[in-house]
Amino acid sequence: MKITQLRVRIISYFVGAVLLISALYGATAFIFAYHVEDNFFKALLNGEAQTIQQQINDGQSPSPKLEFVMFHETANELPAFIRDILVSQPKRREFAAQGGKHYHLLQLEQGFLLADVSSYLVVRETKQVMLYYLYVLLAIVTVIAIL
Repeated sequence: MKITQLRVRIISYFVGAVLLISALYGATAFIFAYHVEDNFFKALLNGEAQTIQQQINDGQSPSPKLEFVMFHETANELPAFIRDILVSQPKRREFAAQGGKHYHLLQLEQGFLLADVSSYLVVRETKQVMLYYLYVLLAIVTVIAIL
C-alpha cells in the first residue's frame, strides 16, 4: 500500500515538473520571438536613421528608403495618438493602434522616423500555430512522463 502511494506521488511530482518546465520553455520561446522581432525593427530604423542623417548632411530632403518608414520633422507631424502617448511616456518607442496597427518610433537629432510595421509582424501572425505546436509538444511530453 505504501509503495503504491509513493509510486503515485513520485509520478505526480515528475509529471508536474515536466509540465512546469514545458510551460516555462513555451513562455521563454514567445518572449524570445518577440524580442528578436523588436530588435529587427530597431536595426531597420537605425539603418534608415543613418541614411536620413546622410541626406540631411548632403542638403537633401530626407526620404527613407523603406516604404513603411516615414520621416517627420517635428513631433507635431506624428499621428495624434502617438503625440498624446509621448507626452506622458517620452521614451516609449512602440505603439499599438486601433485596427491592428503597430508602429515603431525612432527619435533623431532632427526629426522622427515612424515605421508602420503592422504587416511585418511575423510573431503575431504565427502565434496561433506556435501555441498549437506547444500544446501538442506539452501533450506528448506529458504522456511520455506518465508512461
